[in-house]
Amino acid sequence: MASKRRIRRNMCQGKVRHASEGAAWAAVRKTACAGPTLHPYLCPHCRRYHVGHRRLDRVVKTRRGTSGRE
Repeated sequence: MASKRRIRRNMCQGKVRHASEGAAWAAVRKTACAGPTLHPYLCPHCRRYHVGHRRLDRVVKTRRGTSGRE
């Protein structure tokens, strides 16, 4: 079984750590292939911001026809 320390180290290994969300968004804007898919996120292990692709399973999808009409 992996130790928590090793899991944390692997989660942040090779990633750039940004001190603030604004700094992470600036890094996204500088990236040539940013497009709409890159977003900063707060890392639960190092408490810094990383930039990555948004996971589709975490995006909240709106329901169509909630007012009774479609």
